[in-house]
Amino acid sequence: MVVGPRYIPGTAVIIEDQPQGNGWSLNTDRVTDASRITPPVQHPDRGLINPVSLTIDLAAGFPLGKIESPYHDILTIAEPDGREHVTLRQDHVPANRDFQLTWRPAEQQAPIASVYQQQQNEGAYALLMVTPPSSDQPLTQVPRETIFVIDTSGSMAGTSIEQARAALLLALTRLTSQDRFNVIQFNSVTHVLFSQPQSVQTDTLRKAVHYVEQLHADGGTEILPALKMALKGTPPSTHLRQVIFLTDGQVGNEDELFEVIRSQLGTSRLFTVGIGSAPNSHFMRKAAEFGRGTFTHIGSTSEVKAQMDAIFRKLERPVLTDLRVEGLDGATEMFPPRVPDLYDGEPVVVAFKTPTVPTHVIIKGSFGSTPWTTDVSLKNSSARDGLSVYWARQKIASLMDQQRHGQYETSTRQSVLDVALTHHLVSKYTSLVAVDTEPIRPTDKSLVTHAMKTNLPEGQDYQAIFGLPKTATNGQLQILLGLIAAGLASLVWSFREQFA
Repeated sequence: MVVGPRYIPGTAVIIEDQPQGNGWSLNTDRVTDASRITPPVQHPDRGLINPVSLTIDLAAGFPLGKIESPYHDILTIAEPDGREHVTLRQDHVPANRDFQLTWRPAEQQAPIASVYQQQQNEGAYALLMVTPPSSDQPLTQVPRETIFVIDTSGSMAGTSIEQARAALLLALTRLTSQDRFNVIQFNSVTHVLFSQPQSVQTDTLRKAVHYVEQLHADGGTEILPALKMALKGTPPSTHLRQVIFLTDGQVGNEDELFEVIRSQLGTSRLFTVGIGSAPNSHFMRKAAEFGRGTFTHIGSTSEVKAQMDAIFRKLERPVLTDLRVEGLDGATEMFPPRVPDLYDGEPVVVAFKTPTVPTHVIIKGSFGSTPWTTDVSLKNSSARDGLSVYWARQKIASLMDQQRHGQYETSTRQSVLDVALTHHLVSKYTSLVAVDTEPIRPTDKSLVTHAMKTNLPEGQDYQAIFGLPKTATNGQLQILLGLIAAGLASLVWSFREQFA
């Protein structure tokens, strides 16, 4: 519900054919649209703005256990048709932190699959969801080389750095004697604890704990060098390499970082941990997707233990691996095209479009070391509106990912246009236009355009971010204004000297 101030790397430049926005940052050679992604931020002393109301109808498709919102007070009402009606307890809340709604299925002993469908003139759409079981199978301990990366930039000042430190200290306690590890911190510069990953021993852990306890937040968010350092090197053949990245992700150069992950990931797995009340979820989710890992959000210090336990359950054992869907014809478009592994506490969702929905599909995978198969009937599946739109969003996201991987923008643009216009979606190349048929501005009054302010995300420190040099601004605008002021002062001094 709020976009946090982003750190803008690079040198300020004027770019031809690039519109100048009303943001607090100039465009730079590394973030060419910086002036359009840095809206002004309301100072907390002036009060909160942008009130939001929220209503949700939840049709999960399976018996529900617990429904909760960790950061907002909610009211849930069970409807006769099995849905849950969810509202905020307050009529309005300020948009100063992300809203998160979580729900869990009632406990079961095996993975379950749910399916919905929607018929449209251009074809049939279906959504298939596999939810994990409550498993009591023993863990298989696999030696791991774990690289912890922690963001200590200015935007992490306040509660965010407390959450990140607590999460990292807890993660260190989960390492075993057969593991290897290292710790990397970054702000304006990158620092690595050990020159090479070290074996887990009493002295190395003690040094790491002391190092983490001393971390504080200051400076810019230069993720790129830290990301390259984390992905550098090759682990022993006996170890599985996992990179755990703790950050709020408030940067403007996402595409540059995605390319590094794609080209330098190797055999590593990248797990992103979003810290704070409003992390850059787009970057965090896509980074985990490209890194063949998962994204977890920690929004308060009270969640640290539960969320880090959940991350390590994922690291230690996927529930279902090598998942695949069989029974779809060649004309079917499925997203994601490659079904990811099923992790504890996190369902797998697959959307597909097909000329005719088949009577059933078969889902296969491995449940531990045991082959797992289930036959899912689509013949009597529940009808739900909105599946075509969900599928279209996934296709557009897939097309944009292909462009990041080197596909020409011209072909991508046309493909996105075809999908977005058909399904009336906003995308990089399409917008929704509202036409006011009853203008109320008097004809003798001039039209004034201004940028809408946003709130500072809950828990962030305004001075730590907008002080110079701090996260969210690289100081280009302040430096430019300073040079202009210095130049004017010099001219005034010269003028006085000439006429003294």
